[in-house]
Amino acid sequence: MATRMSPSHDTGRLRKLRRGYDGAMTIAIVVGICILLAILAFLAPRLSRFPERGVERTYNAGGNVAGKAPGKLGRWLRKPFDSASKWTGKSASAGRRGRAKVEN
Repeated sequence: MATRMSPSHDTGRLRKLRRGYDGAMTIAIVVGICILLAILAFLAPRLSRFPERGVERTYNAGGNVAGKAPGKLGRWLRKPFDSASKWTGKSASAGRRGRAKVEN
């Protein structure tokens, strides 16, 4: 008679399947935030600064926690948060610049 494996025995295989999904989902979220901020900055330049600051605050909080790791590891763990913050700032400023060109 064949025995069935419990779901707890299969966690290694499931972890391998999901490993790439987390990174892709994080990138998709950052890209979505950049697009949303660019559109908001184009439509309402002054009102877009508050959501932009909120997103930067969130990235900074994550980066501060990651940066507490010792030595170079802290710098490496903080880098994705710094990069994402830089990208969102650039996309919001690009939306504002686009709006300024349309108005002139």
